[in-house]
Amino acid sequence: MNTFKKILIITSLLLLSGLFTVAGCYCFVEIVSKGKTFASTIRIPKNKVGLLLGTSPVSSYTKKANPYYYYRIDAAVKLYKSGKIDRILISGDNSTETYSEPDMMKNDLVKRGVPSNHIYLDFVISDNENDAVKERLRFLCHTSDGFAVAKYDLENRGPGDFFGSAQHGLPTLRVADLVQDTRTLKVAQEEAKALLAVDPNLAMPQHRALSDEVDRLFATAGAMN
Repeated sequence: MNTFKKILIITSLLLLSGLFTVAGCYCFVEIVSKGKTFASTIRIPKNKVGLLLGTSPVSSYTKKANPYYYYRIDAAVKLYKSGKIDRILISGDNSTETYSEPDMMKNDLVKRGVPSNHIYLDFVISDNENDAVKERLRFLCHTSDGFAVAKYDLENRGPGDFFGSAQHGLPTLRVADLVQDTRTLKVAQEEAKALLAVDPNLAMPQHRALSDEVDRLFATAGAMN
């Protein structure tokens, strides 16, 4: 057998091997994904959280619009609006200050009518091994109650700053705990409503001290955002 025939046989065997490998992989994917891939939202089972994987809106190869980005946005919107998912978790790259897949996708989802407070971001470069992050994701996977989520955030992140720009942190309230003293605060709220119904401008003499304190509080805090 001459050298040419040997090369031809080896090349043919390699091609056949490659074809069998591709066919084998295709069959394997078909088998393991059976019942897990869907062409219509109607057939998809209900889930509390849908995972949206990030990608760029512009293809790095063609420099044109990336269809996979818009397909994923479309699918996420359809799943949410059809009631198949209650929350959307976006996981993607934010490797630079000017590039963040989760933020870009969130903006597009909000434009399409998905409430921003039902969208959660998972940044690839963040420390997702953190126990607090894991616990929060586990909690979100087990409830679709918005009040429960708000209470969880209040307990774990704090209520934020009413007279400022802080999104979370310790409040300036000194007389009660927003989590432990809910009933007391509810009573105080009702009393405040009753007082303002009688004297909305706090102009009565007996309310002068309260009016002065409110003015002082706003003057100290500065202009509200």
